[in-house]
Amino acid sequence: MRGISIAILLVVTMAAFAAGCGNTTNTSSTASGGDITGIWTRILSTSDFQASIKVTFNQDGTFAVESFEYIYGFTNASGHYSPSTDSIYLTDAYCPNSGIYYFSITDNHLSLLVEHESCMKRLIMLGGTWTRLATN
Repeated sequence: MRGISIAILLVVTMAAFAAGCGNTTNTSSTASGGDITGIWTRILSTSDFQASIKVTFNQDGTFAVESFEYIYGFTNASGHYSPSTDSIYLTDAYCPNSGIYYFSITDNHLSLLVEHESCMKRLIMLGGTWTRLATN
């Protein structure tokens, strides 16, 4: 009897999980808290350097990352983004696989937290908290 109860619990849990995994892609670039389109900036700091960088998310689904200072081993990048309910998918010429980041916007701050990323350069450049400079 106990084995049947556990099996039923597992089936119900799996069904609930599968129902929550539907396609949540939306065509806008809005997360709870605001629209991601615009120009965002932050300071990238390590023990070796500090640099001001900006990312621009355009309404046409393109983005560009630029550093105001030279960062050894990094180049400015551009690519495409595709937002869903609370995640953003990023692709660019330097990294063939998409990076997936959770994103949220509070006031004028954008938080990008890695969900899945195989490109270390993109992770270092994009992961973190950004401040909005302007809207598009």
